[in-house]
Amino acid sequence: ATCTFVLENAKGGGLGQYSGLASLAGINIGGEGGGIFEGDNILELYKSRAMIEKTLLSRADFNGKNELLIDRYIESYHLRAVWQKQQTLSNIKFNNNPDSFNRQQDSIITDLVGQFNKIVLNVSKPDKKLNIISVEVTTKDELFSKAFNERLVQTVNDFYIQTKTKNSLQNLQVLQHQADSVKAILNSSI
Repeated sequence: ATCTFVLENAKGGGLGQYSGLASLAGINIGGEGGGIFEGDNILELYKSRAMIEKTLLSRADFNGKNELLIDRYIESYHLRAVWQKQQTLSNIKFNNNPDSFNRQQDSIITDLVGQFNKIVLNVSKPDKKLNIISVEVTTKDELFSKAFNERLVQTVNDFYIQTKTKNSLQNLQVLQHQADSVKAILNSSI
């Protein structure tokens, strides 16, 4: 399953020349380079443990059955049969919050993230001059590949929106504080 899309150009808008001035006032207008969503950073974000783990622990419908993606992957590759030899892994479940995973669950996630980055997931820029990103997921289970690809792109998009919204909220709070300060000075001088 492959998803190709155009990445937002962070350099647009003509605000780059004002970013230095705005930063003096404590406002981040995003005109400076080097952000997490620029260049090859976005490629590495897609391959990060946090994004892959969150995607694996999300749910999708497969032929009317709602399953965790990690369970579908484990089933597709018959990993439970391999784990039957180890008593601690034979009945392992992933319905918990990742923060409360035990050592075995965490180790399995780590191994799966490694497998995904080596074999399953390919994130690239087909043309280095363009802002086009290609996310490709290849497994023997086509339905899993499609669902994982869609969820991974959605997970990274949600992270992007959350991060950008947080930055905008911080800028709004700085501006509100400055406006309140000016108002207080004006009121005290009357």
